[in-house]
Amino acid sequence: MFRRLAGLSPAALAGRHRGDLLRRLTADVDGLAEALPRAFAPLAVATLAGAGAVGTLAVLAPAAAAVVAAGLILAELTAALGAATARTARRATNRERAHRDAAVVALAERLDEATAFGVATERLATLRRQDADLVRVTTTRRRSAAWAGPAQALTAGLCTAAVTAVGISAVHTGGLAWELLAVLALLTPAVFEPVSGLGDAFTAAGDAHDAAVRVLEVLSRGPRADGEAGTSAARLPHQRTAGGQAALPGDRAAAVDLPEGPLGVRLTEVRAGYPGTPAANVLDGVGLHIPAGGRIAITGASGAGKSTLAALLLRLAEPSAGRVELGDATGWVDIGALPEQDLRGAVAALTQDAHLFDATIRENLRLAQPDAGESDLVAVLGQVGLADWLASLPGGLDSRVGPDGARLSGGQRQRLLLARVLLTGARVLVIDEPTAHLDTATEGHILDVLLSLPADRTVLIITHRTTGLDRMDAVYHLSAGRLTRQVVTRASRGQRVTATVGPSP
Repeated sequence: MFRRLAGLSPAALAGRHRGDLLRRLTADVDGLAEALPRAFAPLAVATLAGAGAVGTLAVLAPAAAAVVAAGLILAELTAALGAATARTARRATNRERAHRDAAVVALAERLDEATAFGVATERLATLRRQDADLVRVTTTRRRSAAWAGPAQALTAGLCTAAVTAVGISAVHTGGLAWELLAVLALLTPAVFEPVSGLGDAFTAAGDAHDAAVRVLEVLSRGPRADGEAGTSAARLPHQRTAGGQAALPGDRAAAVDLPEGPLGVRLTEVRAGYPGTPAANVLDGVGLHIPAGGRIAITGASGAGKSTLAALLLRLAEPSAGRVELGDATGWVDIGALPEQDLRGAVAALTQDAHLFDATIRENLRLAQPDAGESDLVAVLGQVGLADWLASLPGGLDSRVGPDGARLSGGQRQRLLLARVLLTGARVLVIDEPTAHLDTATEGHILDVLLSLPADRTVLIITHRTTGLDRMDAVYHLSAGRLTRQVVTRASRGQRVTATVGPSP
C-alpha cells in the first residue's frame, strides 16, 4: 500500500483533505488486516457450528433440527440487519466527525486572524453546534442497533423452548430417550452462542468492505508515477522519442525516455484550473517554448496563475487540455508519461510553500543530494550568500533550523531553500519568487547566481518584482489566463536564445 501510494503522482491525489490519506494508510489498512479475525473467522465458526448442530439434531430429532435451523436463519438475519443499521449510523457519525474535526483544525490554524477580525466567537459557536450534532448522531447510532442483541437472545430462548417441547413430545411417543432430551435442551442454547457475535462480525465485514473501497479508490487514481500514464500517453499520438521516431500511445519504453543533455520546456495550448474557482480555467490556452539552457521570467499579479503553471511543470496539477513537455530538438516527452523519479530528477523547484524540516542544515540540504559531501554543502551555501552565517553558527552544518526554519530569518530560510534546489542535479529549475524576503543587495546576488548557472540548466523564474528582468532572455506577463511577451529576447552568454508564445512548431 505504501509503495503504491508513494508512487502516485501528486496530481493524482489532488483534492484530498489533510489527514485523509493518512487515515487510508493506517486505519483502513488496519481494518483490512483485522477483517480475518474480526469478521471472517466468527462467520466461519458460526456457520460450521450451526451446520454441525443441525446435523446432529437431525439424527436425534428431525423436528427439533428444523426448529433450530429456522431459528439460526432468523438470528443471522437479525444480526445482518442490525449491522447494516449500525453501519448507516456510523457513516453519518463519521461525516459529522470529519466536519467537526476540519472546523477545529481550521480554527486552530487561523486563531490569530479570527481573533483579530472579531470572528472567533462566531466560529466557536459554529463549532459547538457541530459538536452537538455529532453527539446527537452518535447517540442515535448507539440506539439504532441496540435491538439486535435482545432480538437474538429472544430467538434463542424461543428456539430452546420449542426444541424442549418437541423433545418432550418425542419422549412420550417413545421416539427419544429421556437422556437425549437433556442433550437437546443443553445443545440448543449452545448453538446460538457463536451466532450472538455475528452482529459484530457483519459490522467488521462491512468496515473491511468500506476500507477496501477507500484504499482502492486512492490506488486506482492516475496518472501513476511508474510510467503507466495511460491517458497522458494516449493524447500524444505525435510524440517523438529522443531518437526522433514516433512513439505510439501506451509505448512505455518510448514514452519515458528523456533526451540526454540540457532540457527545454514546451507548453502547447494548455488549459488548467482548480475545482471551485470562479474561472473555469486559470490558464486558458497557454503556449510557451523555453529552449534548453534558457533564462525566462514570468510575471503577473497575485492569482494570475503563475503558481499553477509551476505546478503543471512539477506534475502537482494536471492540465485539463493541452500538453506539457520536456525535451530538445531531438524529441519531446510529455511529463505525464514520465515515472515520478525521472521527473523529480529532471525538474526541481523552489515553490512558495517549500518546507524545511525540524532537522539540521546538513540533513535539509541532503534531501536534494543524499551523497553530497561537506565541501559540496559548504560551497552551495556560499553560492547563495550564507557562508558568513554558516561560519557564525557553533554547530555549523549540524545546527538545527527549527520547525519549518523557525530559527532562521525570512531571508536565511529563502536562501537555504534555494541552496537545496541548486544542489539537485535537475536540468530544469522552476524558481517561484526567488528574492522574497531579501534586501536589494542580496536580491541582486541571488539573480547573479541564477543567471550564472551552467548553460546545461534551464531556469524559469516566476516573480512579481521587476528587478533584474532586463537580464533575462525573455520575460512574459501572465494575465487573464494568457501569456504575452514583455521583453524582447536578447543575446545571452555568447548565444542568442529565443522563446516564443503560442503553439510550438
